[in-house]
Amino acid sequence: MRLPIVLDCTGDLYVANSVEEAESAMEPIDVTNNEYSAYDREGRLLQPEVVVRGSRERSHLTEAETVPSHAEELKAKIIRYLARVGELDGVKIDVRHLEYEPLDRLIQRLANIAPV
Repeated sequence: MRLPIVLDCTGDLYVANSVEEAESAMEPIDVTNNEYSAYDREGRLLQPEVVVRGSRERSHLTEAETVPSHAEELKAKIIRYLARVGELDGVKIDVRHLEYEPLDRLIQRLANIAPV
């Protein structure tokens, strides 16, 4: 799993700089209700799950695949999210050219406006 991690909670995207940060941002009830999808920086799909430690439930991420086969899906989600948000640091986002940007650059843009 390559950092950072992008969390998608029903269309709202967040960037976590560590696995622990991503796991603590996901409410176990939301994970149980399949409200999250997660990706590493290469577009590798991650599997959110709930684990029980003692009497406490917590969210946990594991790799759902070994080869990053969801990079284009993640890229499309980020572009849709940036188009919906509309601005980055007070400057209107021109989404027409975002499809040509590499995934890691799009994740950097997203991290500036949607940290965990």
